[in-house]
Amino acid sequence: VEPAPLPVEHDVARAAREHAQRHLEQKDAHEAKVDHYRLQGATYAVALEKATRLPVIQVSFAFLSTDSDAVFAPLPDLQGAIAEVHHVIEHEGAAGSRP
Repeated sequence: VEPAPLPVEHDVARAAREHAQRHLEQKDAHEAKVDHYRLQGATYAVALEKATRLPVIQVSFAFLSTDSDAVFAPLPDLQGAIAEVHHVIEHEGAAGSRP
């Protein structure tokens, strides 16, 4: 017969599961934020490329919080997002929209 685990062991295991769950929830939240700000980040890349005449190879977002470490998340498919920004600019220009 195996002895019953001590209550402390249950607390440690539960704390580890809760920590892992919070980590997954934060990762999902960060991915949603990156998706939300995707075109904004790509627009900054387009403006920077135009101003410097140099290619932008990465855009990253920094998520800061008082209760966790900073998280840096790169914008996936930057070139695709930049192409989408150019498409929006062309579409708005053709429609006569001006800033």
